[in-house]
Amino acid sequence: SAGAESLCLHNISGQKTALYKRSITFSGTPVTMPAKTPREHEDNFRIQAKKLGLDAAEERSSTDIANEMIHNISVDAIRKLNFVGAPCTSSEILPYERPTMKLSRSGPKTTVPWLESQIVSAAGYDGSISWIMMKKNPKRKDHANSFRKIAEEVLGQHLANRLCDLYGIAARHGNVSEEADDEDLTRICQLESDVGFVCAAEAVATGFSKRTDRKTKTFYQLFDLPNPFQGYLPPERYTTHSWDIVALLGAYEERLSEEYLGVIKDWRSRIIEYCVSGQEPWMDNKDGKGMYVSRNGLELMDVNKLPGAERRKILNDIAKDGYGDRGHDVLWEGVCRRWLDKGH
Repeated sequence: SAGAESLCLHNISGQKTALYKRSITFSGTPVTMPAKTPREHEDNFRIQAKKLGLDAAEERSSTDIANEMIHNISVDAIRKLNFVGAPCTSSEILPYERPTMKLSRSGPKTTVPWLESQIVSAAGYDGSISWIMMKKNPKRKDHANSFRKIAEEVLGQHLANRLCDLYGIAARHGNVSEEADDEDLTRICQLESDVGFVCAAEAVATGFSKRTDRKTKTFYQLFDLPNPFQGYLPPERYTTHSWDIVALLGAYEERLSEEYLGVIKDWRSRIIEYCVSGQEPWMDNKDGKGMYVSRNGLELMDVNKLPGAERRKILNDIAKDGYGDRGHDVLWEGVCRRWLDKGH
């Protein structure tokens, strides 16, 4: 997630000094969090400071405000702001105006020369994190209609219909039941999973494969072992955001079936060996291969034949037909992110 995004940004930062040899990025790419300009970060910082009761007048420097915050405000009070960090554009770590999938696919010129290899991964239903946020927000209702309105405004009627038809996001009339609204939310978050996580991860892998002047090997993975635990979403149906890292670190194994344990231990042993010795966990992505982790175990597959690939191919066509090589970014930033952040 955010940690994976940080690593992805370091990997294209142009940093000359070698920081590490290998990286593993689960469900996080340069476009995961909404990037802010330096001015936007400054303005937001002052807004958060005011919420804490600090004097954030323009004549005070941000350094002065930060020092007061560090020394006089409790950590608990800062945490209660629920502010989520975001990359800073045109900065040392992100020397571009905006992080985009178009940029990732291009094989950025600032790709670092010292990264030996990387694992790039997405989960089948990373949109679950948004599902929970929307479900817990009493102001967010009538999901299908609000999403369709944004899609139509951004894409036009024809492309919006193609997109919504692909994911079964149909217009609703009259009062929408909670069950129907949840179904619509589930479909919208599958679109988010596809365009904002899977397509974004594929863009990173593609970009590195284009860099003929770099020797970085990329190992692509789609983690699609459903989350077995009861939560907001029913167990054993969705591969939810962050379940992969929970499985990797071995939490709650006493609650897992033998079937799950077998898959996880096989997968984990490859990841650990890769971390310790650099042993290749599976075939690299240069030939279009990726590891598929599911109930059936570990299976090396053509990326264009992974489960959901047919749906994503149609999604790719919609993106390309509408906006060419920036189509995925329009769908992600212009439609999905706008709906997630504002709902209108």
